[in-house]
Amino acid sequence: ETFSLSGTTLSLGLVDDGVANSTVDLSSLVGTDDQTALEVTYDNTTSGLTAATVKAAIDELNTNSTDDQTALEVTYDNTTSGLTAATVKAAIDELNTNNTDDQTALEVTYDNTSSGLTAATVKAAIDELN
Repeated sequence: ETFSLSGTTLSLGLVDDGVANSTVDLSSLVGTDDQTALEVTYDNTTSGLTAATVKAAIDELNTNSTDDQTALEVTYDNTTSGLTAATVKAAIDELNTNNTDDQTALEVTYDNTSSGLTAATVKAAIDELN
C-alpha cells in the first residue's frame, strides 16, 4: 500500500499491483473547518463542569472564577519573613521601603503547602496563577 499527500492531492495505491495510483483532489476541503467554540463539543466527564460545548465551558469557568482578590485582600503570613506586614500589598510595600534586597521572583522560595499551587518559587507561583 502506498499513501502520499502533496499539497491538496492525496495519492493511494497498492505496491506492485500493476495499477496506477488513484488520486483524490482535496482542495475543496481547504478552509472548511471553521467551527466556533459554540460548535465544538466538550467532554465534561472529569472536569466537574456542566458545559457540553467549548464556549459553555469557557463561560462556566469565567462565571465561577473566585480568583479576583487584590494584593490588599490577601493575608500574608509574616512569621518567617521578619516583616510586620499582614497583607501581600503591605509586604510588597514594606519590602519596597526597605530597599535592602535585590532578589528576583525566581530567587525567592514560595511555600505552597496551603495554597494548592505546585510552585516552589514566587515567579513560578505568579506564572501558575497567570
